[in-house]
Amino acid sequence: MQLELRTFSPTGSGPAGVAPDLPNGGATTRSLDSPDAVEELERGVRSDGRCGHQNPLKNGQPSKCDPDSESSCCSKYGWCGSGDLYCSCDGCIDYRDLERGVRSDGRCGSYFPLTNGQPGKCDPYSGGPCCSTDGWCGNTPYHCTCDGCIDYGELELGVRADGRCGSHYPLANGQPGKCNPYSGGPCCSTDGWCGNSPYHCTCDGCIDYSDLERGVRADGRCGSQYPLANGQPGKCDPDSGGPCCSTDGWCGNTPYHCTCYRCIDYRDLEQGVRDDGRCGYEYPQDNGQPSKCAPYSESPCCSWYGWCGSGHDFCSCSGCVDFRGKKLKLLKFIIVNNVNYNIATCFILKEDINILMETLPSSLS
Repeated sequence: MQLELRTFSPTGSGPAGVAPDLPNGGATTRSLDSPDAVEELERGVRSDGRCGHQNPLKNGQPSKCDPDSESSCCSKYGWCGSGDLYCSCDGCIDYRDLERGVRSDGRCGSYFPLTNGQPGKCDPYSGGPCCSTDGWCGNTPYHCTCDGCIDYGELELGVRADGRCGSHYPLANGQPGKCNPYSGGPCCSTDGWCGNSPYHCTCDGCIDYSDLERGVRADGRCGSQYPLANGQPGKCDPDSGGPCCSTDGWCGNTPYHCTCYRCIDYRDLEQGVRDDGRCGYEYPQDNGQPSKCAPYSESPCCSWYGWCGSGHDFCSCSGCVDFRGKKLKLLKFIIVNNVNYNIATCFILKEDINILMETLPSSLS
């Protein structure tokens, strides 16, 4: 039996944001033999441009639009797009609003709420991080320093609008001003200016906030032998092309960086995986939640004693947790090997049997 997902694909034309007239309601079938199914399960975004409760994911949850794409809004007819008919109509959902709290029209404050009713904010990483008293985002004194203005760069990042930093240029709360670690000027010089030159970043007394805030060094090195300015081990950027740290302290994306013994994949760490191999309730994440094991690494399971590993003592014992998950594991196998459901089920079952056989005495196996 071949597993299928019911999806909808436009074959005609219609007004913006409106579903065109399609035969049989536009129903088509999409096989699970596609990475699109994983996209739905992991991100909540369908590949066919549909969205909302009328176009659910395979798990039954309403689908979304990608807040970082050009089609970030869901129209009341269930199509992702941009413009007023997708973003501003009654029943429309702007996922930039919900994910980031930032409206697409540059307005902000309690008089310009998000679709969930919360006041609109300004993007602290943008060129307009401040909200004026009349509800516009910008970066002038009229937006940032007037009575009643709100500087979201300062509130969320500790960054002043005038480019100054350090203890001599404090924030409104008295804390030293910082530099935006994601900007072109992430470093604070000794005389209190943000910039990106050696005079700002590498001198004695300089502070590189890309190090401190993100834990990522500018030279691509990582690990305990290449610490940050605060003494913590350097990390790799999980959203970059080099998300993994090799055993000799280089960030990269090869098996030599990501899957070797003692390598660290920071994409896993972003998903609640610790870098010391521990897991479970007794070894929580920074947010207090139980830590996990990387589901597609060589150590996907958490043992009763709180160690990530593989084999029966980690994956199949009473109290063990296998983070691969049978459904997603099955789906990955179908996609990678281009086989149908029945064949994939047999192979997954065989793998589980092999794990069990590893634990049996040689006289029985």
